[in-house]
Amino acid sequence: MPPHRPASRALADHPLRGGAALYDFSLTLADVVDAMEHTGEPLVVSQVGTRPTPLLDAAKGIERAAELTVAASWKLNDTQDLGDYYVQIRKLKRQGERLVRQALGALYKRGGSTQEPLPLHDVSESIRHTIAPQERAARIADLLRIKDA
Repeated sequence: MPPHRPASRALADHPLRGGAALYDFSLTLADVVDAMEHTGEPLVVSQVGTRPTPLLDAAKGIERAAELTVAASWKLNDTQDLGDYYVQIRKLKRQGERLVRQALGALYKRGGSTQEPLPLHDVSESIRHTIAPQERAARIADLLRIKDA
């Protein structure tokens, strides 16, 4: 078992310190934007009829996380102002994953033709893959906040 190290020492050795963390944060934000665009494409292309309410709620969570991320990115000069940004994003992530599971469960329970469930399954997976980089960006911002404490 490795010896216990204080958090500040662990962060000093962490690869995401200083400028590298900001660079990784910016790359992760680019991944978030790409994932959001990728999520929108299947919705438009597939022209799926009625979307399950949990998927719409998960999409609203992605939108809220994006708003929080924009606000947090303006506070990076004084990382102590980030406050509970990471906690809020983690909450949205858990809620989004639960909503995607609900939507998939309802989708498979409904049955019927495969022409509607397949595009909705793709949309569900896109939403799931959009939530992950949002949480990763928040984690990096939180590491910066802890490092500067």
